[in-house]
This record gives sequence, structure tokens and C-alpha cells, in this order.
Amino acid sequence: MKIAPSLNSLNSYTARDATSVASDACQVGVAESQAVEGRKLPLDPHRLRDVTFIGVGSSTAFLLNELNGRQDAHSDELPFWGKVTIIGEQDAWHPSVRGAGYINHQHEIIDQWGDRAPHFDPDYADRATFSAGNDAQIERAARLGAERINENITSVQRLDDGNYRITLGSGNVVDSKQVVLGIGAGPHTSVWGDSDNKTRAEQSFSNITIALEHKAALRNEGRVLDLDEFMRAADAKPERFKGKTIAVHGPNAGIDAVERAGELGAKVEWLVRSTRPVLLDGNQLKYAPDSAKNALRKVDTLSISRNDDGRIALSCRAPGTDEATRETLIYQARRSSLTQPRTL
Repeated sequence: MKIAPSLNSLNSYTARDATSVASDACQVGVAESQAVEGRKLPLDPHRLRDVTFIGVGSSTAFLLNELNGRQDAHSDELPFWGKVTIIGEQDAWHPSVRGAGYINHQHEIIDQWGDRAPHFDPDYADRATFSAGNDAQIERAARLGAERINENITSVQRLDDGNYRITLGSGNVVDSKQVVLGIGAGPHTSVWGDSDNKTRAEQSFSNITIALEHKAALRNEGRVLDLDEFMRAADAKPERFKGKTIAVHGPNAGIDAVERAGELGAKVEWLVRSTRPVLLDGNQLKYAPDSAKNALRKVDTLSISRNDDGRIALSCRAPGTDEATRETLIYQARRSSLTQPRTL
């Protein structure tokens, strides 16, 4: 998360501070929060917001929890009205994105705080429950007057006057004095783009290539999956993976896939580029630690093709490795941690 410069000034805003002007049906981000009882004043879509949050996952929710708690819960004022905007489509931890299951952290470490710290629970946090807690903080901010825009963004630009201009996927823009980025700890990458349309992150970080003549078949058959696709597929048809050999590419975000593959009765081969899965330290997982000890190997490059029998052939370039045949590849489409939302 990155915060520019200070949010302390949000401590005592009231609804009467907001600039209200007539606007048409094309205004940016007509939010549910603007329909709060008794506060249906139209807002200028081109106004300069005080702060805009990009991302609707845990990092945004943790900060909003703090800001929400500073407000008078018994006041009929809307302290965030016209001042605060929240942009984002879906929390990365929602089951519709990452699938069902748990997060590899206990509740007392990652749950939202209320009047007191979360209760101790030795079990790992349920993914849906954790995501619902994030949503609750964003909805709470909306009830305090924050504007909610359910879109993605394409760019953030710093203007000559020191303010920021955020371009939405729709082409509309949002101007803001401050921007809080809660969009992830690393770049989002995909293996499906060709050399002409890869993002800068994909050009710099991706070490996976797929044979051009096999791309369509591998994608249509669902044999090469990103992490979220695999977790959803494992929820929908867990029997599909039992007894299969699965290669997982990526260290820390790969932990979830390795653990799930083990639970499904698959044989796992774990490929990493340079970094070992450091987030395994001190965990309570059953399968991933053993895979890290016995099935982990480093590869500089990874080439994917399809054999005549339909199985995946992986050609790994690193000392002591060569071509191998596998059933399924799961690649790390994003670098994931609890300080960030969203994926592809």
C-alpha cells in the first residue's frame, strides 16, 4: 500500500463541506453511498476528491477500518461525502476469485479489529469470512458518504499541480489530492499474450513461453491455469486432479496451489525461478512443506508444449533439468499477500 501525503485531515469532515452541483446521467461513479437517506445531493463528477482508494481488498479495508473508527457513529452527518472515493471491482480473497477454502494465517493476525483485538483461533482464517470482513469496512465507509466506483483503472498520473488523475476502464477520469494504492505486492502477469502485447511486467518477470501452435488447445482444454483458475476448478471438479501430476510455477503464491493439489491427491512438482517460498516458515500446512523439501527445483526458463497424446511437455532450462511430461501446469499469475487485493 502506498499513501500520499496524509489522511489525518479526514478526521472531522462533515457533509456540509462537500461541493454539490447539478450533474447529468453520465457522471463518474454514481455510488450507492450517494443515495443515503436524506443525502441525495448530486456531486460534480469532475470535482477534486481529497483521497481516492484504488483496490477493494484487505489493505484498503484495514485503512478504512481506522478512518471509519474516527467518525461519530451517532451523527447524521456524512463525513466522507464528496471527499472520499473507492475504486475497484472485487476483493482478491472473495471465493468467486480465489475459490473457497482458507488463508494461510490465523484470524487474530489478519482479521479486522473492532473495540478489541480478534479472538485467538488456532485454525486458519476462512477465505469467505475474511473477504466479508473487508467488504464490511468498505460498505461502512459508503454509509459515511464515500463514493464507490465499481470499475478497474488503466492509469494514475501525477499532474503539474501535484494532484493525481486516475483513468478508469470506461475512459472517465477521477481527480484526487491523494491516492492510496491497495492493488497488490507485485505485478499481474499472464502467459497468453504474444510478444507484441505483453505488459512491461510480463516482459520483465515472466519466464514462461508457450509454443504458438499449442496455445489455443492448451487454453481451451484448461491444462494451463493461473492460480485463481486452478483454485476455482478444484472447487468445481476436485476429482479431475486426483492421481495426476501437476507442476506449480511460482514460490509464495504457489503455496496455495501446492497445498490444494496435495489435498486432492495429486503428485506435485514445484518450480521456482529464484526465490524459495519463504512464507512457509511457521505454517500449519500439511502438504506444501513436504513439497518444498522434496519436490522443489529452480528453473531459469520454462517452455510449454503439447504432446501428441494431449499431455503437457515442460522444457526447463536450468542445471540438471530437461524435458518432462506433466498433466497440468499452474502458473503464478500474480504475486499475492495479505497486504493487497486483486489479480488479473
